[in-house]
Amino acid sequence: MIKHWKKSKLEDVITIKYGKDHKLLQQGNIPVYGSGGIIRYINKSLYEDVSILIPRKGSLNNIFYMYKPFWTCDTMFYTIIDKNKILPKFLYYQLKLFDFSTLNVGSAIPSLTVPVINDIEIQIPDLSTQKRIAEILSGYDDLIENNLKQISLLEESAARLYKHFFSSPKKDNGKGESNGQIKDIAKLLSGFAFKTKDFTEQGQYKIVTIKNVQDGYFDGKICNKIATIPSRMPEHCILKEGDLLLSLTGNVGRMCIVYGKNYLLNQRVAKLSTKYKAYSYCLFRSKEIVTELNNMANGSAQQNLSPIRTENFAIHIPPTEQIEQFEQLVNPIIDKIILLNKSIELYRKSRDLLLPKLMSGELQV
Repeated sequence: MIKHWKKSKLEDVITIKYGKDHKLLQQGNIPVYGSGGIIRYINKSLYEDVSILIPRKGSLNNIFYMYKPFWTCDTMFYTIIDKNKILPKFLYYQLKLFDFSTLNVGSAIPSLTVPVINDIEIQIPDLSTQKRIAEILSGYDDLIENNLKQISLLEESAARLYKHFFSSPKKDNGKGESNGQIKDIAKLLSGFAFKTKDFTEQGQYKIVTIKNVQDGYFDGKICNKIATIPSRMPEHCILKEGDLLLSLTGNVGRMCIVYGKNYLLNQRVAKLSTKYKAYSYCLFRSKEIVTELNNMANGSAQQNLSPIRTENFAIHIPPTEQIEQFEQLVNPIIDKIILLNKSIELYRKSRDLLLPKLMSGELQV
């Protein structure tokens, strides 16, 4: 134990509460969290004080620090923190070091229980030391948050330009009728069926699956890896920075932009091949197309989107010169989004390198 740091169980500093059903609540601006993140927004909060959310089922290591009103569904726990004993932000960083998957009590679905969480042991220094450690690590989180805000503003700017250019009630044919198909703008290239026996912890190449394609952002943190590229894998499955990806299974129709290196495309995710990157990105991010893709998806166990049916979907295609003008304005916005996301990754890596050293006492504060 670190000198002058007190060893304590979590139940001594927090009270764990269960999330609740939210299905009957109306839409609003309060986020509802599941183990994968925000799943919707409603008009009522479950808790308004600072809290740490811990998964009850699902992705067990996805913990969240909450400083604004929120709601949690029944796959999550939220916590009431005794601030006289521990600072919420310090506790959050302590728990980020812990591997909650080692406490899994589920079989088909990874699960945690209140008793096993309560029994977790942590080390607690005095409040002034907690504050200094939290401030150091929060500096990186503040930079990340600032970049995320900039990305959100850039996304809004691109969406406004798209609406300004292409959502006029009066189309070129005077009726707003379809004059083409999605495949006239972009082709959907399917991913490769990798074999799990080839996965290795030390692999150079990271395999992009459905979980990496989020709504508007690429999450490349958790990937299976392989050491060598399969000889039968199509060349288009080697992803490049700026590639556009579309989810075909589960939460279908999610679009994101790739950033980073050494990513390979798995099946059930499509890459868009297009000369109009900015237009295609905004087209697939538009509410109208997202709604249509979800209506088109089928499957009993989970939704599945057909690349062929998607390519054949009828749309109105604006004049080429209008699309090219849009490209000139919006491509720099997309490039800026990629740069900001790369900076976020650097900040996260720096923070995560410092985290264990601060919590072990290797670095003095």
